[in-house]
Amino acid sequence: MGGAISIVSAEAGGPLINCSFYGNSASQGASIYIENTPVIMVNSIITNSLNGNAFTFAYNDPEDFEISYSNLFGNVNGDWVGELEVFEGINGNLNLDPQFVDAEENDLHLQAGSPCIDAGDPDSDDDPDGTRADMGAFYFSQVAVDEDSNGNILPRQLYLAQNYPNPFNSSTRIQFEVVSRQMITLEVVNILGQRVAVLTEGMVEPGLHNITFYGSDLPSGVYYYRLQSGDQSLTRKMLFIR
Repeated sequence: MGGAISIVSAEAGGPLINCSFYGNSASQGASIYIENTPVIMVNSIITNSLNGNAFTFAYNDPEDFEISYSNLFGNVNGDWVGELEVFEGINGNLNLDPQFVDAEENDLHLQAGSPCIDAGDPDSDDDPDGTRADMGAFYFSQVAVDEDSNGNILPRQLYLAQNYPNPFNSSTRIQFEVVSRQMITLEVVNILGQRVAVLTEGMVEPGLHNITFYGSDLPSGVYYYRLQSGDQSLTRKMLFIR
């Protein structure tokens, strides 16, 4: 049950925010199986679930769910089983091809022209480029870029992407970009602002960087990861679920 996530207790029923699910498979809930648990999902994409419905809701009151500003598309046996309507066109939800860069190769970034760009909850934090939140785990940068003397594409600012997956159980990937060779610190803090991990610290080269964060030694809860470079600082929120 639950090809990507199975939620069967209220304690495990955290919000699903800026998630991307592609090509998952299970007899019940090809992507997500939910039982006796209220769930909030926002700014997320579920597409191309291979068998079973993308969602299966078991023994739930339909009023337990808040699904908004999300895109369900191309799920082979439909979007969900349970006493719910397909919310296309309601609460900002879509039923359109998200136009991933290369989903077959697990690249779930959005292409230019994706209907999921700027389609997230307008009350969510803006994307790092200052535009309205996108749907899915990876935002599409709409800020212009420069080329260096070798023709390499470089961002004009410091960027910190939303971690993926989020929420996460054991590990999650954090992606950031820098414009030039510079000193940075990437750290994780708890809701009290106490540092719990330093993911990287030191000189980094310009371009895109990926860091894997392992939270197995931490209690479940909300954490923040912060990228500091000189007088610039970017912070994002993530949810760890044991």
